[in-house]
Amino acid sequence: MQPLSAERSPSLPELQRYVEQMELARGLNDSSLIEQCLKLSEEAGEVCKAVRKHEALSIDTASAIGDLGHELADVLIYVAAIANRADIHLTRALGTQGTETLADLQLHVAERTDVAHPLIEQCLLLSAQVGDVCASALGHEPAQSNLADGLAGVLLRLTAISNRANLDLTQALRTKEEINDRRVWARPGTAP
Repeated sequence: MQPLSAERSPSLPELQRYVEQMELARGLNDSSLIEQCLKLSEEAGEVCKAVRKHEALSIDTASAIGDLGHELADVLIYVAAIANRADIHLTRALGTQGTETLADLQLHVAERTDVAHPLIEQCLLLSAQVGDVCASALGHEPAQSNLADGLAGVLLRLTAISNRANLDLTQALRTKEEINDRRVWARPGTAP
C-alpha cells in the first residue's frame, strides 16, 4: 500500500485509490455497503462527541472521546469507502475537477456561505446528511444519484467542520492513518 504523500494534499481520486488499497491491505475490503454505512454513522456520532468536547459542552468524563481531527478523518475514509463500493467518483459528485486536493476543497468550502453555520449546527447537519446516505444505501431513495449527492454533502459538511475547528483535514488524515497503520485489524471471531 502506498502511503499518503507527505508533501502534498491528496486529490479526491487519490484518496479513493488510497482507501481501496488500505482496505485490501487490512482485510477490510469485504465489508458491504451497508456495513460501511453503519461505520459512517458510528463515526459521525464520534465527531459529534468530539465537537461537544471542543465546544466545552457537558460530556461524560468516563466516556472515551476521540480527537476531532481523527474522527473527521475516519468519516472521510468511510465516505471514500462507500463511494468506492457504489462506483461513485467523489470529484464528479462534488462537481469539481479531478485535480482538486483536500486542501483546495477546504479553501473552496471556506468561501461558501451556504455552509457557514456554527460548529454545533455543522455537526447536527452532518448527522442528518449521514442519515440521507444510509437511506440511499438501503434503497429508500433512488440509489446512485442520491447516494452520490449524499456523499458529496457529507464531504462538504465534514470539510466545513474542519474549517470551523481550524483543522487541516489533510494533516488529520495523515495522523489518523499513522495510528491506523499500527493497529491490528481483524473481524470479530477471527484471529488477527
